[in-house]
Formats: sequence, C-alpha cells, structure tokens
Amino acid sequence: MPQILRYHVIACQQLLLENLKLTPNATSLQGEQIVISVSQDTVYLNKKAKIISSDIITTNGIVHIIDKLLSPQNLLIIPRDASGKILQNLTTVAATHGYNRFMKLIQDSDLMSVITDPIHTPVTLFWPTDQALQALAPEQQNFLFNQVNKEKLKEYLKFHVIRDSRISAADLPRRAWNTLQGSELSVKCGTDRDVVSIIPRG
Repeated sequence: MPQILRYHVIACQQLLLENLKLTPNATSLQGEQIVISVSQDTVYLNKKAKIISSDIITTNGIVHIIDKLLSPQNLLIIPRDASGKILQNLTTVAATHGYNRFMKLIQDSDLMSVITDPIHTPVTLFWPTDQALQALAPEQQNFLFNQVNKEKLKEYLKFHVIRDSRISAADLPRRAWNTLQGSELSVKCGTDRDVVSIIPRG
C-alpha cells in the first residue's frame, strides 16, 4: 500500500494543470514514471485516470483530483515470513531492479558483511544504475573493478550508505545524513526535472 500511495506523489515539483499539459511524463515518489497525455483539453495519467478537478493549492504542494487509482507497473511485493520479517535480500533487490554492477562492486569489496552488520543496520543505500556505471569513462570503470584498488573502492561505496536509518524519499531532504564512510551528505530538491540533488559535505 505505501508504494501505491507514493506512486500518486510527484516530489520536488509543483505542477499546475497547465504545467502538466506540457509535461509528457513525471517521476513519482515511488520511482516509476507517470505518463501524462492530453485529449480534448483533458489531462490523463497513464492514459486511464482523468483529472476531474485541478490546481488545489495547499501549504506544501498542489493537489489534482483523479477518477481512478493509479497502479505502478512493477509493484514490488516483499515476501515476509509469519513473523513479518522481510525475506528479500539485497542481492534479490539488485537483480529485480537492474543494479547488478553496483551489487558486484559491493560483493567484490567485501562491503556486504559491513552493510548487514547489526551495528550499522538498518541502512539506506543510494544505488547507481547499471547504465550510470556504464556511462563512466573507461579509466574510471577500470579503477572501480580493479581488485588492486579494493580498499579505496570500499571507502567510495561506503559514501553511498547511510547507517542506522531507514529513510523514505520524502524524508531525505529534511536534514544532513551520516554515511558509513564517515562524512555527511545532504539531499535537496533539484531544478527542472531533477528529483533530488545529492551534495557531499565534509
């Protein structure tokens, strides 16, 4: 249910109806995109839900009323045992969402045991996609995947982990966070189509 609710929120942007008419798609707080289309001057979301009332201004955003529930295409159902414990591990999540190369870096640097150590958990991770890693210059990729640089790599990867916190996307911009590497990072709403900007501190 929380994922469905987040799919109805576009973070860091206040889009009036006129803005939506000029926006072909927008990324939801759940992570998937919402396709926006216009037909006979009516705005539709994912070609199904129609905006029937718009531009309701609130203290922290804008509300549009739609006539149908939006459903994410890749709704992640997390299996749990009888006690409610999550059965899905990081490896499974990485494979499901296409973060295999970053997961390999975590495994090759022996960081997995650190991330799963109860002294640090729960953790929040920032995972670059496989496409983001493939877009790096060849010399950067060679550095990352070279076992000679294992200890330096581990420090870089630790900067992608916030320790002792389970943080939803909506809460990220509220304060600076301590990374497993020891320095701080802060998150703020970006401009244009950026959802967030991640800013190293210290």
